[in-house]
Amino acid sequence: MEIEHFDTDFFIDEIQKRPAIWDMESPDYKNKVINKRNWEELLEIFCDAGDSLEKKKLLGE
Repeated sequence: MEIEHFDTDFFIDEIQKRPAIWDMESPDYKNKVINKRNWEELLEIFCDAGDSLEKKKLLGE
């Protein structure tokens, strides 16, 4: 599935705001609750209410 009109720079900026996702030195990196919440925040930003579960999984990988 291809995502149309995806703003990669904006996505990278939003990922960088959430070190629990990418920074292995962050104390929150191993915290599954924080990590999951961060991914859910990204899904809210980048997915529309009507988006399929397949698209959401694609972003969450």
